Amino acid sequence: MTGTNLPIVNDWYDTTPFPNNVTRVYEKYIDQYWSGNIWVIEGSEASLVVDTGSGIVSPIPTIKAIVKTPLIAAASCYYYDHAGGLSYFDRQCIHSLDAKAISDASNDMGARNLNKFAKFTALPHSDFKLSSYQPKSTSSSELLEDGFMFELGNRSIEVLHVPGRTPGSLVFWEEKTGYLFGGETLFIDPYQNDFPPEDVQSYEDSLRHLSHFPVSTIFGGHFEPFSRMELIDLVESEIGRYH
Repeated sequence: MTGTNLPIVNDWYDTTPFPNNVTRVYEKYIDQYWSGNIWVIEGSEASLVVDTGSGIVSPIPTIKAIVKTPLIAAASCYYYDHAGGLSYFDRQCIHSLDAKAISDASNDMGARNLNKFAKFTALPHSDFKLSSYQPKSTSSSELLEDGFMFELGNRSIEVLHVPGRTPGSLVFWEEKTGYLFGGETLFIDPYQNDFPPEDVQSYEDSLRHLSHFPVSTIFGGHFEPFSRMELIDLVESEIGRYH
């Protein structure tokens, strides 16, 4: 929980580079279960930002220190830890079925869970109070559907609609590298927390569908990247879990 004696920091984000010009940006002072990964996929003409963190601090300065091409931000779902920072970007993308949730100022995007359970080890400024944190609502500039292609110049990223966690949950697939950016749908939780999807049957159908992709690496919405074999194990463990 947030304490009054925590240090104030000005380096809210940290970064980790991966092959093929992919970088993980993350909020290093929040437990990673409660703060999602921000994946930056650099292209020669544009860079795709998959998920945007909580929005407590703008990620844009950190991202612009990594890539120089124009930014396109796409949220994998409407939850605060994936879409909370979407409002900072000029190009904001989300599935049409989740768009209403991020445009509704009365919808906390699940932030009540961060307020109750998240562990912070530092604060972004002296006025910050976790109890009053609310993601900034925004009207997405672009609504995504299954099969949409982000053309980044020297690379193409396909949008896949994978309903279950939320009605408009998305993952992002790069066939050339075999990279799959899993958002809230795909991540390995070392804590094994119970996190029921909004639609169990759709979630399981989506997992079965994704298990057939010839992936090389899955860059999950939380924690560390993982392999295709680990993806198969994850799908097997999730099927039937919430019945």
